Amino acid sequence: MSQLVGLPCAVCNERIGTVAEGRFCATCGSPVHTRCATPWKRGAASCGTCGAAAELAATHRQQSQEEDEAVRRAFRVHRLTWGILSAVGGLACLLAGFVVFLANMFYGSLVIAFGAGAMVRGVTLLCRTEPRRPVES
Repeated sequence: MSQLVGLPCAVCNERIGTVAEGRFCATCGSPVHTRCATPWKRGAASCGTCGAAAELAATHRQQSQEEDEAVRRAFRVHRLTWGILSAVGGLACLLAGFVVFLANMFYGSLVIAFGAGAMVRGVTLLCRTEPRRPVES
């Protein structure tokens, strides 16, 4: 998702100064001031949620979908790369921990715990299907 601050409002065309002043429309993805996204500003050729012009709303919707797809592609690469590395590295650490455990129980236990944690993290990352989304207020 792109940055909101500094973008022009789709309704009044003034710059959005802070995150508290505006938001992205949930329907079309257009940046709008909170004060501008009111029901009485809606027209026939505009977004039904924020009041942005229909062609501008369509452009923002397409950009938002393209950004989402780029995030999904990047996440798949990240997930596979770091998931496999973490799982394999964790397994190697786990096996090394058992060898260390024979010499010193305390340090061996630490290495085993670290290896198990890395394996769990790797497998969790491999099993996740979508990137985490920030909670919007």
